[in-house]
Amino acid sequence: VAKLQLDGFSYLAAGVRFRFRLGVVNPTIPSVERTVGEVWSIASVERTDAGEAYLEQNPAVEGYPVHSRLKSFSVIPEGRISQSPTIATIALSIQSSLGVFEVVSTTQASFLVIDMPLFFTVLQEGSEGTTAAPMSGTGASAVMQSRTCLQFTSIYPEPKYFPADATGCVSAAGSNSFSLRLTRNLNVGPEYRFSLGIMHPVLTSVRMQQINQANYWQVRLVRIASGNQEVTHTSRSEAGYRLLTLMQDCKVVPARSGLLPVGLDIAVLATFRPVTKISASAGDSLIIQPPTSMLPLVGEGRTCQLSVNAAIQPAVCEALPDGGLQLKLVDDAEVPEEVAVTAEMMVNSGTDSLYPDQRENRWTFSSVNARGEFIDRTPGVPGFRVLPSLHNTAVLPKDISAMSYTNHAEFRFEVTEATPAGSLLVVVAPT
Repeated sequence: VAKLQLDGFSYLAAGVRFRFRLGVVNPTIPSVERTVGEVWSIASVERTDAGEAYLEQNPAVEGYPVHSRLKSFSVIPEGRISQSPTIATIALSIQSSLGVFEVVSTTQASFLVIDMPLFFTVLQEGSEGTTAAPMSGTGASAVMQSRTCLQFTSIYPEPKYFPADATGCVSAAGSNSFSLRLTRNLNVGPEYRFSLGIMHPVLTSVRMQQINQANYWQVRLVRIASGNQEVTHTSRSEAGYRLLTLMQDCKVVPARSGLLPVGLDIAVLATFRPVTKISASAGDSLIIQPPTSMLPLVGEGRTCQLSVNAAIQPAVCEALPDGGLQLKLVDDAEVPEEVAVTAEMMVNSGTDSLYPDQRENRWTFSSVNARGEFIDRTPGVPGFRVLPSLHNTAVLPKDISAMSYTNHAEFRFEVTEATPAGSLLVVVAPT
């Protein structure tokens, strides 16, 4: 029995539909019928001096059927970064007590259905593939309205013995489920393995909470009975993996405008919006990693500060051995989710000329916990232009006497990169 206690300031309004979620442990014995579950009871109760008194009650709420459990089920992704595609390898095997899952000998369409966490999707064929109509069903019953999965590969057993064809994996557009149309029996013993391309969702703080409330994958062996009804014969759920969230609106610019050559100490502004809250009380830090050709500068007289919504937060700056700059939150510092954050720091522009679109000119913004584990992380933030230096530069005056109005100076230099036609030579004299 589970009871939800309302506080003294809450009430349930009449005529309003309410929803809540709680964790339950399913019984060890499967339901007698695959499509009918046990009956639940839901009631509202008022506490009185005489005890609890029912206000309303529904003693016959239809529950869900409990299925026999697969022997094993696992999901291993190649990458765990949000807002990015990856390859997921899925493995499963059947309990000996279930026996062979017959496909060849039945006239009912049989499927292996995988339900992913909320907002996950399958990479699908483009417009040149099967045209998907608006999805009106769910799971395997929507297979005819779906597109073929991209990068679906059978791993074990080899393709001629694998229970689904190469084009048998399909998913409806925008759905977090996909189905394998089975063409061969699933036998007891082997661990069936396959992989496919999936898309990790864009994460906000709200979406993270929604996923964390039900972060699991589920596999089901399904047949389509008469009336297009799905009948699940066996299933298994496993906990999902944690996604590495990307900070949003990441940008890095020089603190002052103007031309920036190599070998110059400059102040830069790294701006972003974190998805996950961090705080000094939890021992969290921010790490700003510049391109390998640049060197963070810390110490007396070096600017290094952190601000949240333009309010400065206490932080201790430290240069890391790998070339990054760590801003460790101290005192009561806190960086909430979805706020504008600016980290101002000093770097030496290095010895390499850099263009904004150059692969080597990329910054990485990260937040880490006290154990050094990533919380949010965004690699590949484009940097700013760093100009090459002129070699063998010299200014040779004709006259060095004071108040000489007819003086002429000769300028000498060598360029390190080809200068295109129409370029300007700019000389800035002392004030």
